[in-house]
Amino acid sequence: MNALIILSIIWGSFLFIVNHGQLVEKKEVVIVGGGMAGMAAARALLNKGEYNVKVLEARSDRYGGRIWTNRQIQPGLKGVDVEMGAAFLNTRAKPNKLIKLANDFELQMENSGLLQVVTVNENGDREIYSGANATTLYTETFKTLIEALNAAKQEITDRPVRDVFFEAVGLNGDQNEHDDELTIVQQITKSLPAVTMQNFSSALYDIYNDFGWDRILVDGVSVLLDRIVAGSGTELPVKIEMNKVVRNIKVDDKRQKVLIRTTDRKQIIADAVVLALPVGVLKSGSVIFDPPLSRDWYKSIKSLGIDYSTKIIVGFKEAFWPKDVGIFNIYSKTASDGFLQTWINSYRISGNPVLIGKVSGEKAKLWETQPEIERKHMVKKVLGEIFGEDIVNSHDMTIFVHSNWSTDEFTLGTTSYPQVGNTPEMWKTLQQPVCPYIYFAGAHTEADTHIDSLHGAYDSGIRASQQIINSICETKKKSANKKQKTKSKNKDEL
Repeated sequence: MNALIILSIIWGSFLFIVNHGQLVEKKEVVIVGGGMAGMAAARALLNKGEYNVKVLEARSDRYGGRIWTNRQIQPGLKGVDVEMGAAFLNTRAKPNKLIKLANDFELQMENSGLLQVVTVNENGDREIYSGANATTLYTETFKTLIEALNAAKQEITDRPVRDVFFEAVGLNGDQNEHDDELTIVQQITKSLPAVTMQNFSSALYDIYNDFGWDRILVDGVSVLLDRIVAGSGTELPVKIEMNKVVRNIKVDDKRQKVLIRTTDRKQIIADAVVLALPVGVLKSGSVIFDPPLSRDWYKSIKSLGIDYSTKIIVGFKEAFWPKDVGIFNIYSKTASDGFLQTWINSYRISGNPVLIGKVSGEKAKLWETQPEIERKHMVKKVLGEIFGEDIVNSHDMTIFVHSNWSTDEFTLGTTSYPQVGNTPEMWKTLQQPVCPYIYFAGAHTEADTHIDSLHGAYDSGIRASQQIINSICETKKKSANKKQKTKSKNKDEL
């Protein structure tokens, strides 16, 4: 008996565990989706020792979802240079378990660094705010917006964040407004993620969640995920099957099993499944449930807002920009409303001459459809506005790579958020398992983050795993039976 237990721990190849002196068959759990949420759930379940866990990943070349440290871009670059997706850890999220994990794994982290703000008027004249001056700009802006948001939360009718903020800073929302004629506070307001997202609910928006994104993993976020997958010490590695696109999840009540069917005509039989797919994929309806899930679940998924963003990695032979600045923000006629306004100076951390830009909102979808020559032209134009046109034109690009999250069939977007009219109860629906077979994970299921976040994804995976480990479905069933007995007893007494 002892030899069997030892071998089971070492190799993870036995299907039984010891429970009160008896051999008990391990439960089979399948995780659909190999991003942070899915891997967090897999790790927690695997460490419990009572489950055989398998992750199904749709991609054939990598796992990680929107975690993508693309090391194939160019040899010699560090992880921080090639982040195509998630890049920052939030220090304001208390507790952010990912920061603790990164420290436990002894992964090197750096802060995001100093901020520099550049404004460009219609004549091409630049004004630069650095260090404390740049921080003061944002501090004063956010004070105004926080007051407006708090007032809006007292109103009976929910309104879009965009309308509340525009009203606070004197913007009328006219599409013909010229950004180079606006005040810096107005331009900052127009660029905020909650403003570029369509119809973001002011009642459910927590502006403080937009602060604190200031920790960068030098070797890349994928290293953190790889450590979770590989395990530490005596932990077993997570089993992953690649190129497994799930199309159907069927509950078989007769066998008390759940059947997971993939596009390669394979079927996996399990005791439970954790669905950890991006909200964009769920919205597409590509996964069919038999029987269908509750109407409230479909309604919640449909009513969630979804946003888009694109990362652009640009490399040169040498860094011609201020090397001590961490982030450059620009406000101009070209760079506005989330279009190429934020640039991360990777050189400050890695020593490699790389800048990482971003396009947000609907403009990200348009960006992905444009010819590459046009994309390069726009990047050079914006960088010229930040650093000087002559300087930029005198340096040839050696790297030009960007993500395509909005058109990627396995993501179909990057961010979910609450729209006007959504209620907190919606997230209770998204977290509610289909007992005892289907459990849900993903940052979109976590109301506290209000928009997708890496730590929210991790927390959701832990929450879903705990629902299985703590037998939440059995507890609910016992509670329902107790209520029914009490109700019947009261009826008999009457």
